Amino acid sequence: MATTVYISEDDVEDEVLKDTMLMADYVFASTELETLVINRFALTVDVIATPLHLTVKEFVLAVAYARRSELNIGMGNRLMDGIDVYAYKHKMYSKKVIELADRITPSMITGDSTSGKWSPSIDLFRS
Repeated sequence: MATTVYISEDDVEDEVLKDTMLMADYVFASTELETLVINRFALTVDVIATPLHLTVKEFVLAVAYARRSELNIGMGNRLMDGIDVYAYKHKMYSKKVIELADRITPSMITGDSTSGKWSPSIDLFRS
């Protein structure tokens, strides 16, 4: 089964990485999203709502950025905080991937919102 690609070059906002991103990065990041959906939430990939929830989209972009910056380490002629710009970006985006993955919920994946729906309640009385 082919992976759906959830992001494209139009979504890239990192100016340092913008011109270096490849389709392979988008495919890799999209596959990581599908792996997260299957392994962590025990859902199928067909429930992934598009357009992606903002947090989910940021996760996919962070995975793509982390991958591309890792592959580009040593190719940068700029330094950030005294290290190669790509090494800096890799460290930053790898951390962001973990943080975003922890924030993603099943409802963000499926697009289902539980707010505003009726839920059963039990009246409590004080005696």
